[in-house]
Amino acid sequence: MRTKFILISLIALLFYATYVYAEQGNVHNEHMGAMSGHMKSETSAVVEVDNKICPVSGEKIREMGPAEQYEYNGKVYNFCCTGCIEEFKKDPEKYVKIVEGQMKGDMEKHMGQHMEMTEEGEQKGHHHMMGEKDGHMMMGMDKDKSMMKHHEETTMMDETQIKEINLEAYQFSFSPETITVNKGDKVRIHATSRDVPHGVFIKEYGINEKVEKDKPSDIEFSADKAGEFDILCSVYCGRGHKSMKAKLVVKE
Repeated sequence: MRTKFILISLIALLFYATYVYAEQGNVHNEHMGAMSGHMKSETSAVVEVDNKICPVSGEKIREMGPAEQYEYNGKVYNFCCTGCIEEFKKDPEKYVKIVEGQMKGDMEKHMGQHMEMTEEGEQKGHHHMMGEKDGHMMMGMDKDKSMMKHHEETTMMDETQIKEINLEAYQFSFSPETITVNKGDKVRIHATSRDVPHGVFIKEYGINEKVEKDKPSDIEFSADKAGEFDILCSVYCGRGHKSMKAKLVVKE
């Protein structure tokens, strides 16, 4: 009877020891898992790619308004508008390869420019001091002439009558679709929006003006370049944003 009691006690003790050991193992595994997760979160930092060209539209970033950003696989990419982000989501790897190609090309271009500047600097180092002095004098004279010419052009522009033009933006067009002026005209575009915020962007004239509903904007410039120039919307305004354009015609 006593032997049976001792045997039962030993079996119970064995089960208890096994249970305690298993629990300690679980606690240790949970602790290690938490440490691993913590270390992973500390080491996985988001990287700014800082691409200068939108991989979807091919437009230069910030030329048509503030850059839009999207994170993919721990890297933040720049886009010209939110519509391009939606297109990127359809096939991310395709556009990631485009960005990598752009970045590689920029690096090679930068290295080439650096080599040219180094060679040019070495050549300039051999110039005679008197030649450098004469060069500085000529640069000063050219600067004075440039300032005088700018003053004369400004005076002439002030005397020229301002050409007033009304331009209305709406989804997804401008009215009128064509603005025609003469070279040398001083132009004032009175821009309005019929519905949502839009932008008036003319690359060749350095114009990028945001226009909101009930908040008209006046855009003034001198039409000193002849030709035909696209007027684009620089603020994303819906699915037809990319097709929204008008034309500025400057006649000789």
